[in-house]
Amino acid sequence: MDYTFFLYLISFCFVVHGNLFAVRDVSKQLIKVDDHMMNVDERVKQLSKQIDDLNKQMNLVKDQINRGITLSSEVRMAEIFNDSVKDINWLVSKNFCPSGDAANYSFLYILFRILNECNPTSVIEFGIGQTSKMTSQYAAYKNKDSKLVLVENDQVWIDIFKNQIAQGPNIYFLKLPVESRIFKECETTVYKDLLPNLGDMKFDLIVCDGPRGCPRYSRIGVLDLIPNYLKESFVVIIDDYHRIGERDTAREVMARLDAHNIKYGRSIYRGNRAQLIIYSENLRFLKSL
Repeated sequence: MDYTFFLYLISFCFVVHGNLFAVRDVSKQLIKVDDHMMNVDERVKQLSKQIDDLNKQMNLVKDQINRGITLSSEVRMAEIFNDSVKDINWLVSKNFCPSGDAANYSFLYILFRILNECNPTSVIEFGIGQTSKMTSQYAAYKNKDSKLVLVENDQVWIDIFKNQIAQGPNIYFLKLPVESRIFKECETTVYKDLLPNLGDMKFDLIVCDGPRGCPRYSRIGVLDLIPNYLKESFVVIIDDYHRIGERDTAREVMARLDAHNIKYGRSIYRGNRAQLIIYSENLRFLKSL
């Protein structure tokens, strides 16, 4: 009897049996690998969370540092401003309250320097507030031949500040309503009928701090004055330059000056808020006040 077939069959069974053990071992190894990968995934998630937490903590630290730098800048500007005005006779009242949404010390300082040293003869100020206490004293006591136009839309605000603002025949209150305007597909707010109320006036100082700011192209109405309502020697102050909307408007003002080949300089001043000043070439000393 030929047992060859049975021998092959027995050998095959041993091979299969051995392979089954091998497969079982491989399966066990795969299960271990899978468990390990699950542990790796879990560890990656834990590390990602830790990284996110660290980033949040770093951002908080950065915010605290930035607030500290901003506060330090404002304190420094307060010291400079107070030292600068202490012996100024035309600034009869030095009762300024630079807090909250009011003008900050860097704004008050650069405005004082411009009024005191540039001696503007025609000033327009958009938005009545703390700075109006200064511009009105300038017009009432330092340069009585100058003209000051204070533009405001809020009668309540006018009533609050009218007794705090110096009075004189050369100081004019211009109460205008505001209206919406679409500028480059963005909605913003401007004073209504501004230009008809200004006639043929030209200004050597424009203070842009009103109306209430908008997310984009904030206070773009100031652009209507460029360049036809500017004197040859001029300064434009744009408050809240740290905000996107005011930076939009500042770019448009400078682009308009460029389009009319008007040479100018620019400087940024910062306390807890920022201001941009744009000035004619003859006033280059304003670059570093």
